[in-house]
This record gives sequence, C-alpha cells and structure tokens, in this order.
Amino acid sequence: MFQSNIKMKDLTRVLRAILLALLILWALQPMGALGETLSNWHLMTVNHPNLPGGHASAGVMFLGSGNLYSTYCINLHIYTYLGLSYTRGSDLNNAEISYILNNYYPVVAEKPSGMSAEFKGAAVQLAIWHYSDNLDISSGGTPSEIFDAARSIIADTDSNYLKTYSLSFDPLSAICVGSEMTIRARLTLGSSPVQGKSVSFSVAGSNTATGTATTDSDGYATFKYIPQVGGKDAITATVQDIIPAGVIWVSQGYQALVMAKKNPLSNLVSLSVNPSPVVSAIGASICEGNTATLLGSVTTANCAAGSILTYKWYGVEGSTETSLTDGPKYTGTGTLTLNILNAVPADAGTYRLKVTCSGTQCTGVADAILSQCGSITVTKDAIPNDGTLYSAKQFTFRSDSLGPFTLVDDGTGQSNSKTFDNLKPGDYQIVEQSQSGWTLTSVVTMARPEFSASRAFVTSLDFR
Repeated sequence: MFQSNIKMKDLTRVLRAILLALLILWALQPMGALGETLSNWHLMTVNHPNLPGGHASAGVMFLGSGNLYSTYCINLHIYTYLGLSYTRGSDLNNAEISYILNNYYPVVAEKPSGMSAEFKGAAVQLAIWHYSDNLDISSGGTPSEIFDAARSIIADTDSNYLKTYSLSFDPLSAICVGSEMTIRARLTLGSSPVQGKSVSFSVAGSNTATGTATTDSDGYATFKYIPQVGGKDAITATVQDIIPAGVIWVSQGYQALVMAKKNPLSNLVSLSVNPSPVVSAIGASICEGNTATLLGSVTTANCAAGSILTYKWYGVEGSTETSLTDGPKYTGTGTLTLNILNAVPADAGTYRLKVTCSGTQCTGVADAILSQCGSITVTKDAIPNDGTLYSAKQFTFRSDSLGPFTLVDDGTGQSNSKTFDNLKPGDYQIVEQSQSGWTLTSVVTMARPEFSASRAFVTSLDFR
C-alpha cells in the first residue's frame, strides 16, 4: 500500500492509525454503556485527490436529542447515516486527535477563526482524518480556505500536542503541631504557567482539611491549614477537567465517532507533622516586696532520645513578647521556675513559658498569670439608737484568715476603719459579733477599680 521510500513521520502515523483501528474494534465489544442516536449533522462537501472518490462530506455530527454530543468521524472509508444508534465506548488513545478535539471548534468556538461554523467543522474534520486515516492534505483541496485552515490545525497540533499539563508542589519540610502550613501547587502547560484554574486541596491522615484556590499569574494556587495532631498527612491537589482526552462512540459495522473529553489532574505529597512538648504553667500573686514564683511543667516531652528540651520565659503584653533574662529582677528565666524578685504591682500580667525540643524545633507554650495582691478595708458607721447622741461604741469582728479586730465608731482618737494589705486573691470571711441594743440595717461592699478581678459580697445581714 505504501511506497518503500515512505518518510519515517508518515510511517509513524500509519502505525498510529492501525492502533486506532484496533482500539475501535475493542470498543465495539458489549459494555452496557450509554447509547445515543445520530440525530443531526452539519456537513459540507470538500474535494481533494486523496479523498475517496476525490470528495467527502466533512463536519460536525451530533448524537442525542437537541444535539447533545458534538462528534467527528475517524473512519474515512466507512459510512454512517442519521438515525443510527451509537454506544459510548472506550477513551480515545490518540494524543493528536485529543488535542484537536479540545482546542478547536466546537469546544473552542472561535478556532479556527474567520470562518462560518460549517467551514470550521469541515477544517477540523480534515485535520482529524490526517491523524486517524493518514490523509495527506499537505497541498491543494477545495474550498481552499477550509484546507488552509486544516493545514494550520495540523501544524499547530504537531507543535503542541506533546505539551502536557503538570501539577507540582513546592518542597515541603516537616512542621510542628499547631503551626500554620502553607501548601503551594503550581499548574503549568509545558513550561508556561496556567492562570485562573481552580485547584481543590484535601488533607488526609493524622489531620483532615479541605479547601480550594485559584491559580495566579505564575500558575500557583495556595492553601493553608493548621495540623493539630502529630503524624503523617497526605495532601492531594486536583484540577478538574484539564487534560485533553477523547471518547469513542461506536456502532457495529459503521463509522466510529469521537468527541472531546477532559480528564482531571492530581498530585499527592506527604507531610510530616511533629508533636510539640505539652506544657502547663501555674500563676501566682504579687505581694509588695515579696518574691513571686511561677511554676511550669512538661506533661509530655514529645522529644526523641538524643534531643534536649530548652526553656524560656517571656513577658507578654498584647501581641508583644519580651524575652526575660536573669538579673536583679528575674531568676530562672531559662528553667521551668521563674522567680520575680521584689515584686511590685507593675509586675502583674501574663508570663509565657516556651519549651522547645532540639530535635524537631517544635515548641510547647503555656501562659501563667501574675496577679496583684489586694487589700480589704472594713469601715463601721453606727447611728446611735440608745438615746445618747454621738456616744462611742465598740464593735468586735472576727475572721479565720485575718484574725479578730475591733472598730470604734464616734470615739475620740479611735478608728472605725481597718485595712488589710497584701492579700492574695481568694475568699475572705469577716463576721461581726452581735451587740445588744444595735440593729444591723445595711451592708455596703465595694471593690477597688484596680482589682477588677476581685469580688466583694455579703452572705448574711444577721448578727452572729
């Protein structure tokens, strides 16, 4: 059938055509697949010496009601007819034809440009026959504009069909539990970035997360998540409907049809998530001039043998951390126990302990609150009801934590008020002893504004 001096490129196309024919025969096997009827076509006559009989009808063929599927034929020497039933068969195994189906009319309506829909369909069909049936249309043919367009499609296909889509990840390094992980996936066609494509991300393994992002002008889609559990995570990035492909429609003994299809593109990467040390810290209270001690502890080290734990305390104000160092004010800043020397109210606030494993560089964090010591003032204001105006009267109080004390109201040189300072946060009970001839009418309690966390209340208005 072929001359002995046939070009190697042409021989390759012949072999591909043979393989395509074998694939069609396989696709004809019963598959229980979707069936549709050849319902319509937009064909026009094209003329060329290498066409059977010098001419053929070329264009788009439609399957299903309402032109549901747009197809082209791949058997130049076999016929078909309207009303014939077709069955959806296997995927097309021809990269050149798949490229044409997904990059030209009708999938890409404007290509080839400057032509009517019928002319576009005829040009695309001629280019497909070039690859499916080894049709040589390197010169000649009428209408000339259709053949010129077909030759342009063939030249474009030969240059670009081997360019493939690729989805790759930026290199990943192990991360610590609780740290934000940034995943960047890059979509390219050949060496060129692809912009504006949606990439879906999913995380499975020790942690789970999902998200979507759109590729930017450099082809990157960015996804972030915060792993909460140590172990291995498998991260998958997927772009739907991106890889050009095709589907064969078959009818026993008749012309096979092909239509465009796009397959998804996915890639998978693994990420190691290292657990951090589990840390806790206990707060304390500042009593003027005393040493306040904050105690940290490590519940679980999560640090492999051969690695060491290091400790560091920080002062925290808002979002700002200040590293503390040993000196006149602090000792133990590099241990689990922080001492605040000669504490004053201004030292109150949040202190942060960080414990880091040298092997993983993962850090556990715990905060301890240093509270101010407060004060309680008790004032007795008696209104005499024994008939003696402004007579002094002694009132006795007791408290398990503060001890007994006496207040004298309206007495010369004696006080009706007593203050207890340097009190740690807690509940304090003060009981006034009952006095014959006196009636308790009201109790007023007030918390000083600088002790916003304090509370003052009365449990009874009865003397005891």
